[in-house]
Amino acid sequence: MECTQSKKSGTIRRLISLWNIAYDGVKRYGVRKNVLWFIYAVSDFFTIILLQRVYDSFEDVGQKGGAFVLAVLLFGAMLLLNEFMLAVTNVVTEDSCYLMMKNLGSRLQLKVNQADPIKFEQDEYLNKIQQAKGGIESGTFLLNVLSMVGFYHIPYLMFVGAYLVSNQPILVLMLFLVTIPIMINQWIKMMEYEKIVDDSAALEREYISYQRCIQDIEYYKETRLLQAFSYFHKLYQDTVHSFNQIKLRTAGRMCKWGIVMQLVSL
Repeated sequence: MECTQSKKSGTIRRLISLWNIAYDGVKRYGVRKNVLWFIYAVSDFFTIILLQRVYDSFEDVGQKGGAFVLAVLLFGAMLLLNEFMLAVTNVVTEDSCYLMMKNLGSRLQLKVNQADPIKFEQDEYLNKIQQAKGGIESGTFLLNVLSMVGFYHIPYLMFVGAYLVSNQPILVLMLFLVTIPIMINQWIKMMEYEKIVDDSAALEREYISYQRCIQDIEYYKETRLLQAFSYFHKLYQDTVHSFNQIKLRTAGRMCKWGIVMQLVSL
């Protein structure tokens, strides 16, 4: 009972911490990115509208050839603008993610510097530091996904849904049947990625240490003098193998869920 309560309290603390990170990240770095995602959603929607106009004008191409040419030109221009917006959005998103990871890394470093030096002799504390380093990357990835969902996918679905209601309302149901499994699959991927960070923190710290003993300038000479290269190399291979096994099992589960959700969305 106490274990269950501690797990729940730990989950609540994680959610609160994630909310604080997300709020700080959006306030500092996400405004430009979110605006660009929304503009890209609008341009993507108008691309579909203009494509429909091309199809409609093609039916009367014999009588209204000029209207068809104009529709094709407008669609081509909108398509180019749409690709340009996607490129700009991806660049700004990558830059925002880099700045956010840099900021979180600096905050983690300040917190570690304030810790009692005796804690660095404890494997549990070192594993927590490794989990925090992995959590910076996974948290940034999660925030990026939430930004895409909130400022691109949801507005895009609202625009397309409103357009479909004005034409054939039954297509709105099909739209949600296609998109909801995809969103569930993305959520499963995020949860599995977080599980990898938690499960492999100790192994990742070990193989980084063994790798430094093998090739790092600080330890390379000492390793050669002690003739311990083969010893550390074997430990490195065994640790990397165990680490890759965890990633392989997680990737297998993600692929299975992806296949199931793709079949549902068909």
